[in-house]
Amino acid sequence: MKSLYQEAKAIQDQIVADRRYLHQIPEVGMDLPESAAYIEKRLSEMGIPSHRCGVMPDEIRKKYVAMGFPDMAASTGVVATIGSGSPCILLRADFDALPMEEINDLPFCSKRKASHMCGHDTHAAMLLGAAKLLKDHESELKGTVKLMFQPGEEMGYGSKTMIDDGLLENPKVDAAMATSVPGVFAAGDCTGLPLQVSKAVGEGLIAGQSAAAWAAAQERGEKQGSATK
Repeated sequence: MKSLYQEAKAIQDQIVADRRYLHQIPEVGMDLPESAAYIEKRLSEMGIPSHRCGVMPDEIRKKYVAMGFPDMAASTGVVATIGSGSPCILLRADFDALPMEEINDLPFCSKRKASHMCGHDTHAAMLLGAAKLLKDHESELKGTVKLMFQPGEEMGYGSKTMIDDGLLENPKVDAAMATSVPGVFAAGDCTGLPLQVSKAVGEGLIAGQSAAAWAAAQERGEKQGSATK
């Protein structure tokens, strides 16, 4: 556990860089091509193959347009796996933004008429950090870790687009977990609900994602209260 925290500290600058890059290019809805491409690039740099996952049925697409949302031709979820065999544990992070302007003078301020006001940029950066730690310890995993980068969380439909495209199969997912960055906790604090998984896999997953979360939390903590004016 201590080793993973130390390893997370060592990659903190990269986690912060990932978060700040995604923060500058917020995309809204299910179709997030630039953000998805960045996530795929970062995974590839770690030696982790990935693929797109998500289907956007015409019926659902038309319903969102009728409600006033932009036409979303695709759902650009990203999926990757680390390790092999059973059990398969899924780690989830969303990466869509909100249609509201960010106004401040931070060097990594949003460049668009949208912004990451719910911390999804941090969630994605945390999962990229966890991916790095888990890939470095892949030979120690007793099973498979499936990484889920989900669009459309704010739309209330993003996960279903991925489930309908086979997210929970090949390999079949036995359990899933995620974390969030609510502003009610101090930077560096972690809390959550208990999850029953095998000890060999669970310790590595919880330590890996928590360690990445700790590193990302330092960035959030330093900038807390400075996201908007």
